[in-house]
Amino acid sequence: MKSFSKREADRRTFLEQVRESKENGYLLSSKKIGSGAFSKVYLGYATQEKMMQNYKLASDLRSKRHSMVAIKIISTAEAPVEYTKKFLPREIYSLNVTYKHLNVVSPWGACAGPFALWTGSFTSSTC
Repeated sequence: MKSFSKREADRRTFLEQVRESKENGYLLSSKKIGSGAFSKVYLGYATQEKMMQNYKLASDLRSKRHSMVAIKIISTAEAPVEYTKKFLPREIYSLNVTYKHLNVVSPWGACAGPFALWTGSFTSSTC
């Protein structure tokens, strides 16, 4: 069972992630859809402002009839330097190479900050 201070720290971290996602044009939900050693993936939504800025994203989401995106949040403070310098760029590159595949999330952006964020759209409206 988590202590009160740990839960409070987790809540503050999540609120900071919500703020950072919103600054980058996405609304982060509390629904976690996956996690890894240094990251968590949440369901999010592209804002109207983001879709007005990014025609390809808007077109992709309109064709899928939803505005859901996956938002992967990597804690750059917790991840080893080797991961953020070597493996994270490789992961983003791999997604960009395979972005047209039906079973792979289409990448739409990456942002650097206290948390590295990258977003991608789902292949269908189910989550």
